[in-house]
Amino acid sequence: MHEMPPNYYDDALRIPIYRYYHINRFRKVSRFINNVNGSLLDIGCDGGSFTAYLNKCCKPSYVVGLDISRKAVDYAKKMHPQIDFVVADGHLLPFRAGAFKTITFLEVLEHTKRPELMLNEAKRVLDRGGTIICLVPNEDSLLFRMVWFLWTKLRGKIWGDKHVTKFNEQILVKKLKDTGFRVVSLTKINLGMLILAKATSV
Repeated sequence: MHEMPPNYYDDALRIPIYRYYHINRFRKVSRFINNVNGSLLDIGCDGGSFTAYLNKCCKPSYVVGLDISRKAVDYAKKMHPQIDFVVADGHLLPFRAGAFKTITFLEVLEHTKRPELMLNEAKRVLDRGGTIICLVPNEDSLLFRMVWFLWTKLRGKIWGDKHVTKFNEQILVKKLKDTGFRVVSLTKINLGMLILAKATSV
């Protein structure tokens, strides 16, 4: 499995059609989250583009971007020095219990074989009354499956082996419930290709 280039999204944002797709999801996720009253942890931040957007629009008091890739974190630190970025595995978070008010998994859970382990760790470091935000591909969407097939055959070949867990609404809700979360809001964005969920710890 090849590691994603840390500047992948920044390069994509320079191409109009990709820019529209990514900026649209950035905006809709930030509006879904609204203002963060406290600290925010973005798990699987890659090069930090989405983390920086959330920091600007959701106004957390403190934000941390976390990724398992050293290259991604080094790049994110260089591009967004106002944000703290750390190298760590989302399955074993280096934070105390209850450290964050909001935690985001933005197109991350589909990249792990055991997303419930990440969700359990997120629950541990989430403050009481805190919120978890999950964004995943919608495998029930015919449009998503068509676009994904073409994308991974053409310009996005590097993504071919990256999705190892498939999601639809039912799977996402079940995994959240099974790990002790209560789903409070669920919607679809980008023509139904992505599922966005907000949940709190039970």
